[in-house]
Amino acid sequence: MTFFEVFQFKKKREEAFQYFFYKQDLVVCRTASLLVIAIMLILIVVDFYRVNNFSWVVIARLIVCSVLVVLIFFTYQKNFTVKQLQFGLVIINVIFLGSLFFMETSATMPPFYLSNSIVVYIFLVSTVSGLRFRYSSVLIILLVALFLAFSSPMNSTFHNTQTPNIIISLAVGLSIGYIWERNKRINFLQQNQLNSLINIFSHDMVSPLNSLLSLLSLNDRNLLDKSELDTHIVSIKKATSNNIMLLQNLVKWSKSQMNGFTPKAEVVEINKLLNEVIELLEHTATEKDITINNLATKGYTCIGDLEMIKLILRNTLSNAIKFSHPNSAIEVSLFRENGFITISLNDEGIGMSQEEIDRLFVTTVQSTPGTANERGTGIGLYITREFINLNKGQIKVESEKGKGSIVKISFPEGTN
Repeated sequence: MTFFEVFQFKKKREEAFQYFFYKQDLVVCRTASLLVIAIMLILIVVDFYRVNNFSWVVIARLIVCSVLVVLIFFTYQKNFTVKQLQFGLVIINVIFLGSLFFMETSATMPPFYLSNSIVVYIFLVSTVSGLRFRYSSVLIILLVALFLAFSSPMNSTFHNTQTPNIIISLAVGLSIGYIWERNKRINFLQQNQLNSLINIFSHDMVSPLNSLLSLLSLNDRNLLDKSELDTHIVSIKKATSNNIMLLQNLVKWSKSQMNGFTPKAEVVEINKLLNEVIELLEHTATEKDITINNLATKGYTCIGDLEMIKLILRNTLSNAIKFSHPNSAIEVSLFRENGFITISLNDEGIGMSQEEIDRLFVTTVQSTPGTANERGTGIGLYITREFINLNKGQIKVESEKGKGSIVKISFPEGTN
């Protein structure tokens, strides 16, 4: 995630993000408002015994309480929107800040009152206020600037000596707010990714099954002759084969997301694994008259999770077949490089521009039809990238539009 995305996504994604946390922010807003009201009422009692010009303190605190009560009331209206919530939170913060300085000016407050209140406020607005980081950071900086301007003309040693503490609190508060907001936005992106995976899974698994059910129903009623049945069976067979790979990908990915999951590191004989994967996908390649030339020699081993690496190789080779032209070839080779074993897959397919290569490594699920209009979900590529990272591997893509691609996948070298 970029630094600027912590402040705001692009328009549509930002709207989705705001809505995603709307209910949570609403609960925070109500809870924080009730808590502040309770604290204000307690402080009215406390200030009665320690503050001169008590009436001004009561007025300031009751104004804050009144605004909070009104806000809570409005949050229960059906048409209360995300923007109104954020605006309301900003108003609360501004009024609360104003009350701090009003009471400091109008009443004889304890010397520690303003500086301590500011430190507490910075922490609260950075964590539980429900404000987005771009709003809270502006308010915090404004507050510190007001404090410095307010304390400079005063002959108060205490206020002046508190400046370093306030500056430190500012830095800590901004850091906390940034991390808090960044984690929220990463959580949002991950949840979106998961929703995409679930939607793809439900659609791509159910469609072929419905087709198979319809086909069997027509066959039971003798509405299909043998040639029509054979034609449909071929297409359903392809879809079912894709679904099996999709299901295996998702099951393995789901396990990788479980808490405490770590890949099982072991010595893997790459050549043997490549032979298994090529044999598994030979039929798919033959259907497009694609030749897979395995130039990998024996004796190369790496360290990693056997099943994960097998899935990585299968997804990558399947992708190479998908984007290769009929009557072409795919070359597979192995070599050592800087303590890594590298698997190189060189196809003669449609190739990619640099922009398309860059998009391969962003956190999104995306798919492009193959040269024979093969359908895909994009999940294979997403999971491949995740599993390579989990196994401390690397992936590099070299390609040119219309001139094929070279995909190099590297894993730490192992020893027998």
